Amino acid sequence: MNIAILTQPICNNYGGILQNYALQTVLERQGHTVTTLNFPVISGYSGSKVRHILSTCRRVLRKLNGDPAVVWVDLATEYRKQVELAHLQKIFFDNHQHLYTICPPITREQVEQFHFDAFVVGSDQVWRPRYNAYIPNLFLDFTEGMSVKRIAYAASFGTDQWEFSTEQTTISSFLAKKFDVVSVREASGIQLCKQNLGVDAIQVLDPTLLLSAEEYLFLCTGNEHPQGDYIAVYTLDYTKKKMTLLKEVSRYLNIPLYFIGRFTKKGYPSVESWLEGIANAKYVITDSFHGTVFSTIFMRQFITLGNAVRGNSRFDSLFNILGIPKERQTNNVNQIIDLLQQPIDYKSVNRLKAEWQDKSNSFLQRILCVEF
Repeated sequence: MNIAILTQPICNNYGGILQNYALQTVLERQGHTVTTLNFPVISGYSGSKVRHILSTCRRVLRKLNGDPAVVWVDLATEYRKQVELAHLQKIFFDNHQHLYTICPPITREQVEQFHFDAFVVGSDQVWRPRYNAYIPNLFLDFTEGMSVKRIAYAASFGTDQWEFSTEQTTISSFLAKKFDVVSVREASGIQLCKQNLGVDAIQVLDPTLLLSAEEYLFLCTGNEHPQGDYIAVYTLDYTKKKMTLLKEVSRYLNIPLYFIGRFTKKGYPSVESWLEGIANAKYVITDSFHGTVFSTIFMRQFITLGNAVRGNSRFDSLFNILGIPKERQTNNVNQIIDLLQQPIDYKSVNRLKAEWQDKSNSFLQRILCVEF
């Protein structure tokens, strides 16, 4: 089949790039031709650009109001950092992913020239309105009247709460019923689909979990990480409180911190360097969903910092799938120090993951092998 993937804009996000890479890889191994329709960051559509502007405005207002937790940022430096990160990550997906940049809102006329047989929406938080300015495209509104398969693979709402407006719910519910099958990343997504979209859904693995650690390390050079023990830190939101916590953990364990995915004098690390940073760490501390996922892929001892604003239900669902105690998500310094030194039972984790891999791969094979 000739398949198109729609996901979050492939930019400035290590996890977003790698989940798309993984899904493309899995589908191509099943014999399909795969292209990701990528939304450009510079367009007015870009959820990531809007989020960055709003986040910066909130940060300034909070700082002016005397919030001591907020760290000042230089806007010109921040912009330069984002441009550099986008360039570095573009190198990765130019080498490993098949992307076609398309400006939203997508229309039928824009995609008919490619003669796609199927459209796959996912993975990542594709169905979270705050991250996507034009939700109907992520429900394939532009395929109306086309003889194609419509599939959602590991689509995520990012939270267990319904964040759609009344109008968005009406449109999305109408479009969701036209899908051949809907699968979601989190268990909570099943209920959200049933109650708000009127469709049944099943849970599958995030695509990054469908590939092995060895397949990711094959992408790497093997020398883009520090020598000796270190605590890999990957956080999406840096605050003074969080930095104090990290330094305290480092001091107690007598192991240095190594910030991955963070701007330094050398610039931003590559996707490959980010992977190596996790793979070779003694411990990992992260507040990122995919930071947590790759900690499990590389069988690291890790802690996930709670991030209620971005959505904690994502982590609850991941831990349930892999049989990891929920206590691994905490912001308590003493618990972090204690839990990092308690080995995770990766024999059990990998057994459960293998079962979900079979289920998820079978789902894709089954829905994409049926002829029209």
